[in-house]
Amino acid sequence: MIEASIRTILAYLFRRHRVESDLEEELRSHLANRADDLERRGLPRAEAERQARVEFGGFQRYKEECREALGARFITECAADIRYAFRQFRRAPAFAAIIVLTLALGIGANTAIFSLTYAVILKSLPVPNPGELVRYTFRDSRTSDLGLSGPLYDALRKQETVNRGLLAWAGADLTVREHGSVTNVDCALMTANGFRVLELLPYLGRTFAASDSGYEAVLGYSYWKTHFQASPAVLGKTLSIHNRAVTIVGVLPPGFEGLIAGDRADIVLPLSFDRVIHAPKPMRHNPGSFWLTIMGRLKPGESVQSAQANLKATVAAVRQEADPSHQFLGGFFGRYRLAIESGRSGRSFLKVMYSRPLLVLEILVGLLLLLCCANTALLMLARVSGRVREFAVRSALGAGRRRLLRQLLVEVGLLAACGLAAGVWLGWAAARSLVSMLGSIGEPPVMEVKPQLAILAFAAGITIVATLVAGLWPALRASRADPIEDLKRGDARHSSRRLGSWIVPLQVAVSVVLLVSASLLGGTFLHLLLEHSGFDTQGVTMAQIDLKPAKPTKEQAFQDVRQIVNDLKNAPGIEAATVLSTPPIDDWWVARHYFSVGKNGAVHTDMRTWGERVSPAYFQVMGRASWRAADSSPPTESMSVC
Repeated sequence: MIEASIRTILAYLFRRHRVESDLEEELRSHLANRADDLERRGLPRAEAERQARVEFGGFQRYKEECREALGARFITECAADIRYAFRQFRRAPAFAAIIVLTLALGIGANTAIFSLTYAVILKSLPVPNPGELVRYTFRDSRTSDLGLSGPLYDALRKQETVNRGLLAWAGADLTVREHGSVTNVDCALMTANGFRVLELLPYLGRTFAASDSGYEAVLGYSYWKTHFQASPAVLGKTLSIHNRAVTIVGVLPPGFEGLIAGDRADIVLPLSFDRVIHAPKPMRHNPGSFWLTIMGRLKPGESVQSAQANLKATVAAVRQEADPSHQFLGGFFGRYRLAIESGRSGRSFLKVMYSRPLLVLEILVGLLLLLCCANTALLMLARVSGRVREFAVRSALGAGRRRLLRQLLVEVGLLAACGLAAGVWLGWAAARSLVSMLGSIGEPPVMEVKPQLAILAFAAGITIVATLVAGLWPALRASRADPIEDLKRGDARHSSRRLGSWIVPLQVAVSVVLLVSASLLGGTFLHLLLEHSGFDTQGVTMAQIDLKPAKPTKEQAFQDVRQIVNDLKNAPGIEAATVLSTPPIDDWWVARHYFSVGKNGAVHTDMRTWGERVSPAYFQVMGRASWRAADSSPPTESMSVC
């Protein structure tokens, strides 16, 4: 029955003239049959037809009843309301444009911030059943999120009982030789069981072999399309990665770009490839290298809470097995705690950094939308007040309260729909701009904001809310039209003035909150721009030097970097040149062991001192007094030259 009703409504919607013709023909057949009956009783044909029409009554009344039975009356009335609304907009295009722009501003701001919130916090990994994934964390009270070491991963695999398996993942920026040129490619290392834990099937080929030779690679889908033209013949070919021949065995499915938000993996290699990257001292079994992202998939019937309880019972044994000497998990890292959280979204450094700012921005753009709705409500109320006579006449002609209420809601809904289209476009443009601002100069964005069904659903939801908030009160005002009184006075009722008495103060209050918040944020941003960074950036240029492809010895690397610095010093227009291991104001740090001797002769280790290696002209280049010292420490494999 429901399917038949739906088919009837669709038929009326898309074949309206045919349905109306069939309805007209059916009603006329009933009239003709009744006239035939009367004619057989002895009445003349003309009198029989007249008598049949009298008995039948109003022809249009039966047509309306049939339309209502078919469910088509509502469609017809809505179509008429939409046509009437467009005629109203043509009469007042400036009014319609102001409302569309007002709602587009509120919807666009909310769409932009929600797009970032979805990408940073809410987006799930594109794997089967992401809710079953958990992630092991290593954090202190200040919420800094470190990875786990290889020994911690091994100890967890022995002690945990609630997961079907644990995987280890780590990002790596490696050099790949393609067509005679060397390029840096965003890669990742993963344990051989990672695809099984993620329940991820390759788009092409296979995953890593159980033997884990370390010289196999699975390409990312985008990398496969751009570098190999999506050719299936890529399987079995070799790539020179870090000067080692690696065989391509598969291609990742589209959409999966890694387990760390903002860190896309174009090539995935086995974790054992670490012995090539960090030779001669691999990080895989180093208890002091916290570089791995550890995730697991829960067994059926287990939950995050049960996994947390299992870890709490075994954490002491895990730490003891991973670092029996307590040299690395004690001291400075003693305050770091192992914990478990949901792994639905993978790992996100952006989530740690931007969760609170995004929450504040969500509140602010929500207030902005409320302000836009208040403005729209006032504009619609003013518009309704100018159309009092119109609604009074329509009410006198038989239009019910529902019809008048629906007419105003249709008008606001159409304006909101236009605001939705403009707001979604504005929101995505703003979100992409914000993402570009978060990225470093000359580097790709830290995340990619794409149109998502969830974002569209959110935008549509806030549009519906905006329609109700902005249009409900004006619609109620229009539906309470009194033909006699309104035709006499022709102005707004006292209830409309009461509405303005509380909407205007609310509008002013929200505006003040937004203005003060924007002033504070703008002042903070301006202060950061004008704040002296501690060095003079005027005329300073920095370049990254990667020595890994040439695989020089430490002595040769030292000579090469010194030659580059000397050549720069002697170049025209160059005042000074220096080499440094880490750029200033960078978010990267390296912990090293430093020992100090106390007054009583006791030896102390200080893990709070971070080492930085620079050449003699460092302070001169950075705009400080020239400093001279013996440059006795050779450079690392990757250094910056200014």
